[in-house]
Amino acid sequence: NRVTKFHTFYESTVNVLGKWKYNAKGKYDYTDVTGQKQSIDFARIGVDSAGQTFGTGQIAEEAAFTLSPNFDYKGKAKLFASQEFLTYEGSTRIKHDCPGITRDWLSFKEDIDPNDIYIPIPEDPKDAQGKAMSSGVVISKDSTKVYPTFLSKKLKANDIDIVAASGYLHFDNESQEYRISNKEKLQGAVVGGNYVSLSNECIARGQGKLNMGMDFGQVELTPLGTVEHNMNNDSTRFNLFLGIDFFFNEESLRIMADKISNHFPPLDAVFYGTEYEKALIEVVGKDKTTKLIQELNLYGSFKKFPKELQKTMFLTDVELSWDATTGSYRYKGFIGIASIDKYQTNKMVYGLIELKKKRNGDMLSVYFEPSDDSWFYFNYKRGMLGAFSSHDDFNAVIRDTKDDKRIKKAENGNPSSRMFFQRRFSEGILCDLLKNDLLIFAAQIGPVA
Repeated sequence: NRVTKFHTFYESTVNVLGKWKYNAKGKYDYTDVTGQKQSIDFARIGVDSAGQTFGTGQIAEEAAFTLSPNFDYKGKAKLFASQEFLTYEGSTRIKHDCPGITRDWLSFKEDIDPNDIYIPIPEDPKDAQGKAMSSGVVISKDSTKVYPTFLSKKLKANDIDIVAASGYLHFDNESQEYRISNKEKLQGAVVGGNYVSLSNECIARGQGKLNMGMDFGQVELTPLGTVEHNMNNDSTRFNLFLGIDFFFNEESLRIMADKISNHFPPLDAVFYGTEYEKALIEVVGKDKTTKLIQELNLYGSFKKFPKELQKTMFLTDVELSWDATTGSYRYKGFIGIASIDKYQTNKMVYGLIELKKKRNGDMLSVYFEPSDDSWFYFNYKRGMLGAFSSHDDFNAVIRDTKDDKRIKKAENGNPSSRMFFQRRFSEGILCDLLKNDLLIFAAQIGPVA
């Protein structure tokens, strides 16, 4: 227009029809972030009802047009004289050579700043043919494979997103990776919302609220944190803050929390860094997180324990790895026990964790060993929760619980099952943990298959 003069056409053919009316066709140069110019043919240029110039051009796939060195484009380019940037209504695809991820065309419509490209990603992105696309880390429905996607199709439509993100797609030059999240997070703010990325080294990462792709019935998992899939060696690793919530005897939990908090002074304290802050935002929100982090820094614990964190146990530093041979997520090492029920413990404890997919019911096993002669073991499968400890007072409370408070009568406890569990980590023995189980049955918390 006469004021901003953002745009210039050249090699134009113009039919002047009156003082405020003309139609034309011509060429237009798009200049990307590197300074490279690419010509766009505008077949239709005219004047709208507000007296502003508009134009529409078509970019064919054969033109090998790029929005930047990182984004191919095909489709319409629309120009409006009062707007500095062109509006693109078509499809883009990213540039990478990563195995297993197809380079599909993402359908979108957006104004694009050539020097700072953000492409909208809806919660249900579609390709140029209207078929569903995925971006993140995915586990197959039968839990036989964990694999990455990034603006590509899943191997099967019903495979489960461990992590996925929406918002905007952006290429970060410093890290040389494609990123998807809300714009605030992409621009460096510590805010809520999932985030996924794909690097030039073919490493897919995700952060936020995760889904392990397993069904534990009435045992509720709250996995928060990061997942990384390396396509070069087909490995998947997690760093989680893991809430585990199940029906259990409150007095036994109090005893366990007291022993871990007060009976083992050499135990290291849990370190609460930036990743914990990010996880906390996903649970309680940004404003409440700011206050809680201040309390942790001042007092080493929360002044009032947030009800959102009141799980049977809330763990930190859970570095799970996917084991394709066993079809399970596993971790062996030091685990942070942030809280047990409503009790803040904040201690690092040696332990083992396994989340295992089984045809007859997914299985969860958790083992803590605060010292050589102190341990706690929990196992859940098919609606039955077993628990046993080296501490008699912990076991006695469970044994003495009335039937109507736990549904199933307790049986004699024996540490044999937790030893099987330990050996499976160290020796790789593939056995059914509960085949001859003699755990104390702490609760029946779902239908028995």
